[in-house]
Amino acid sequence: MNSVGRRLRNATAVLTLAGAAFSMAIQPATAHSGYFYKSRSGCVYTGGLSAAHNYAWTVKDKGDCAGHAWLLVQYSTGKWSAEEHASGSVSLSTGTEGIAHAFHKTQSGESWVQSH
Repeated sequence: MNSVGRRLRNATAVLTLAGAAFSMAIQPATAHSGYFYKSRSGCVYTGGLSAAHNYAWTVKDKGDCAGHAWLLVQYSTGKWSAEEHASGSVSLSTGTEGIAHAFHKTQSGESWVQSH
């Protein structure tokens, strides 16, 4: 009986630790991703920063207004990207530096909005 009780305690401990590790692995990813949404002049723009901090994007999802999708990022090293823009979508990805912050806008004279 003592052996069975010990096995049950060990199994319970393993399952508890596995559950805690799984929940900790999931939470930081969702907590660190960021999103951008803006509706202007009949157009809808979205953008964001991936949970892994290696990909940022801005997209004109809907509408035929003249605005562009704009993107600016600050890398984890502190360096800044060039301002990128296009009529449909723009994105930046990095494998080694990482992206600390992503900024978006929908036209040249507009203020930048940080998604993360």
